[in-house]
Amino acid sequence: MGIPDEKRKEIDLLDEQIAKLLAKRFDLTSYIGSWKKENGLPVRCPEREQQVLEHVQSVSNRRSPEITEIYGKILELSRNEQQPDDVFGLIGHPLGHSYSQPIHAAFGFRYSLWDVTEEQALAFLREKTFSGINVTIPYKKLAYSAVDFLDSTASLCGSVNTVCIRNGFSYGYNTDYYGFNALLDYYHVDLAGKKVAVLGKGGTAGTCHAVACGRGATVSLIGRNEEPDFTSTQILINATPVGMFPDDSGCLFPVERFSCLEGVVDVVYHPLRTRLVYDAQKNGIPAYNGLFMLVAQAKESHRLFGGHSQKPVNEVYKEILWDKINIVLVGMPSAGKSLIGQYLAASCKKKFVDSDGEILTTTGMASIPALFERYGETYFRDTEQEVLKRLSRQSGLVIATGGGSVLRKENRYNLASNGLVIYIKRNVSLLETEGRPLSKDKETLLKMEEERTPLYEEIADITVENNDDIQKCIREIMQKVEAYYAD
Repeated sequence: MGIPDEKRKEIDLLDEQIAKLLAKRFDLTSYIGSWKKENGLPVRCPEREQQVLEHVQSVSNRRSPEITEIYGKILELSRNEQQPDDVFGLIGHPLGHSYSQPIHAAFGFRYSLWDVTEEQALAFLREKTFSGINVTIPYKKLAYSAVDFLDSTASLCGSVNTVCIRNGFSYGYNTDYYGFNALLDYYHVDLAGKKVAVLGKGGTAGTCHAVACGRGATVSLIGRNEEPDFTSTQILINATPVGMFPDDSGCLFPVERFSCLEGVVDVVYHPLRTRLVYDAQKNGIPAYNGLFMLVAQAKESHRLFGGHSQKPVNEVYKEILWDKINIVLVGMPSAGKSLIGQYLAASCKKKFVDSDGEILTTTGMASIPALFERYGETYFRDTEQEVLKRLSRQSGLVIATGGGSVLRKENRYNLASNGLVIYIKRNVSLLETEGRPLSKDKETLLKMEEERTPLYEEIADITVENNDDIQKCIREIMQKVEAYYAD
């Protein structure tokens, strides 16, 4: 039975009426915006927008959530119509690591990045030629001193990471305070009664200190030339840029030195697993990066900028995480990593890269056996390490690795730093030996498996078997990936 024609005609008529009313509304919006400018009145009026949303909610009855979301978008478009030169963005240095643009785009804002010197940052803040900006390292304390008025959270934290201009005055906020609280709630990190060490004494460290104290912790701020109490620290928070891309090999203190460590939070989000987070997780200690904090503070900034996005923080967080993370396949030679990787890349809309293929491109050799024969294994492993480090610093890839990629500790960290690592297990009896310079017979393969299995397991986030139907294996991977991100 088809849809009755009269119902479709009714929908068409409603759509026509809605379109005409929206066009009239935008014409009125444009007129009001021009009138405000001519009379020296501020274009932005968050109070009026809130009144509109509340009125819409009151008259839309059971369809209130849907109508409110639509009106949030209408108000956003109306704001752009009235003031198309709104300027939002981020100042800081360096900004090569930043994910802020795609995050704010997900919340519906055009957003720019300005990598500036301290002198330029101060001039930017004083000239007030923007509508709203975020401030990142190393200028959060500079912004604190430069704004005209401080919000209570900024006063509490001693730093400003969000600045809004209203009626010619600059207002400073600390949305990191909201973001860090949201991170702790999301991961169920309980600080009450705990001894917490915050690494750093900059703006972000002050925010983490304020949040932790507010949650009932006993908190110590640790400068770079100081040491925490290794015997009593229960929660370790890194609020420094140590470990951040591109100098992502650093870690202030090895987690093995802490005797009663229960959890680690690193505000760094690029790479997704800093050395600190990786080492903590490897030692069975719950550890989390700062990406959720970044997204949560962006949502709060968006609200302060006058935005009305209804998108939940966790939804945007998962979108950004999935966009940035690499899927890394490890396992024995001929376990099926390359074929599975190509299927996964097509399914996940990510770029497929075979690390052995990248090695051949780098060296100009025709095959891996030829490379081994000419230059030997050490040269191959050195080249492999360089290639894996380069690939691991990229985002949104599916990387099929060589069987011995996990032999070097540095490779294991690099693969895990921005990767969801999937260990593809395959029965040794099914592995191929032809064309394999290091696995020419089954006995060698068995010894190799015994040596490498603990290394595959060390970095694996997901493990699957590929002993029969490869499509079954791929379906299992997708199911486990979905479950992994559902947690």
